[in-house]
Amino acid sequence: MQYRVLPQLKQQGRGGSISGAFAAGAASLVVRQANAYRKQCSFTNDSVNVIYLAKGDIAILNAGIRLGPAGTCILEPDVFGDIWTGPVSAIATAAASNLCWTEDW
Repeated sequence: MQYRVLPQLKQQGRGGSISGAFAAGAASLVVRQANAYRKQCSFTNDSVNVIYLAKGDIAILNAGIRLGPAGTCILEPDVFGDIWTGPVSAIATAAASNLCWTEDW
């Protein structure tokens, strides 16, 4: 699912939120596209398999952010207020591993 933030919503100081899920598998998959307005993004592994996340277009097994079963990762601003706004990719140790996500902007 792709979307774009309308400039007039950002200028009015309004935000939004969107949620979804992906079936991560043995091949790398971009699960969130880049979003310059991102304020927070969370990922939860809703499967019994391990899922790896990467900041960028390609995720690699046994590298990056490891999400065990029922594990959660939250991308949020650091102490300077900066947050990763680029794409986020995922790869799993087994096919059909469910990855739930929510993004706020």
